[in-house]
This record gives sequence, structure tokens and C-alpha cells, in this order.
Amino acid sequence: IARSCDDGVVAGIHVEAAELVWSLDYEPAATFDLVLGADCLFFEAAHSALLAVLARALRPRGVCVMLAPSRGGSFERFRELAVDSGLFSSVAAETDYDPRVSAMAK
Repeated sequence: IARSCDDGVVAGIHVEAAELVWSLDYEPAATFDLVLGADCLFFEAAHSALLAVLARALRPRGVCVMLAPSRGGSFERFRELAVDSGLFSSVAAETDYDPRVSAMAK
């Protein structure tokens, strides 16, 4: 994302890219309207820390988009934990975002 911004791919829109550290006590240096995560839900022991960091990294009405296959139910358990946490006003799931990825995860 940062390279795309530097190359002018995202013209006219202020875009920042930053590493998001998964730790219960991590305080992001900034908050964001959009946080993207990909293929990062398979370590279920880190789900609670990831949710806590996402809640602190998002601005009010911010959106987090996580792209991840189920991998034995890890996606569903993350979604359930997100709902149960009460940290987010809305949690939605789309499981077939890419047919190739879905087929490989089966």
C-alpha cells in the first residue's frame, strides 16, 4: 500500500500505511478510517490481542476488512470473538471473497 501511494496509484486521497503490532498493550501512533488485514487469523492464541489493537487503531465509524480463509473454523471463531467482545458496533462476514482461495481452503 505504501509503495502504491508513493507511485501515485492512489491519487488525490491521503493514504498511510503502518505496521500494526498485535499486543494487548500496544498503542498505535495514529488511528485510521480503514484497516486491512489479510491471512492473519490462523494463530488463534493471538485473536484477543488482534481485536484489542484493531479497536484502538480504528477511528469512530472506522472499518476493518479482514481477508482470511476459514482454516478449520479459525475465521468463524475470530468473528464470534469480535461479536462477543462488544468492541465493535457491527461485525459482518463474507466467506467467499475469492473462489480460488475458498477452493484451496477446503
